[in-house]
Amino acid sequence: MFRVYSQEFYDNKSIKEQFENRYISCLVKKAKNAFVKENISDTESCSLYDFCNKNLDLLCKNHTSICLPKNFEDLLILSPRAMAEIVIQFWNDTNFSNDVKNLINKCIWRNGATKNTSILLDYDYFSDEIAQHFLNNEDEEIYTINTCFYCNRAYINSYETTASAKKRQFDLDHFIPKSECPLFALSLYNFVPSCQVCNSRIKNADIYYKNISIVDDLEKLFPTSVNYNYDAALTFRIVPCKKIYWEKKKVWGI
Repeated sequence: MFRVYSQEFYDNKSIKEQFENRYISCLVKKAKNAFVKENISDTESCSLYDFCNKNLDLLCKNHTSICLPKNFEDLLILSPRAMAEIVIQFWNDTNFSNDVKNLINKCIWRNGATKNTSILLDYDYFSDEIAQHFLNNEDEEIYTINTCFYCNRAYINSYETTASAKKRQFDLDHFIPKSECPLFALSLYNFVPSCQVCNSRIKNADIYYKNISIVDDLEKLFPTSVNYNYDAALTFRIVPCKKIYWEKKKVWGI
């Protein structure tokens, strides 16, 4: 398992800023073009962008001791370390986790579709733009991987269908699952390129890092972190299968 981004990506401030700014630009544009109502009876609507900023501001005011993103743009490019700090608080502070869930998972009516309710940070609504961002930057050589992060077998590149169109043959997996902490549903550095098999069929819902309470240790597990150090941070052990062991014991007369 290799780190997602190259050392040059972290060393060259200009490359990193351009990459982040392009991501911010495409998602902010879509958020500003979506108009939402919190209640169907509301007479006026506001942009999804403004609605998100209002809720982030409320979250920040209610939890001043936690270093939270102040606006939609900051949320989109949260660093792995910032996410590690926030999610540890999320796991350990019931009031904070409840406020996040209540604010982020609230239902909204978007673009006048009264039957279409969605969460505030709706990954599915932005998924095409997010995937396109990774496609648009695949020739920049800022990534260190070209196969699935998990299995290292299936390619995560794209192919051209026409002279002006590409199709991707990879998914984007959330390192911190949306179900675990919905605050990071759109955060750029929470995405890990993976194949469809690993992302949808094989991955387990269990979170192996949930008991980690030290920010430095958790940050090193983020595949997008400059400090990523999977090999040193995790250990493996072999657990014998009791059923197989006892079956062989009977046959071999052990």
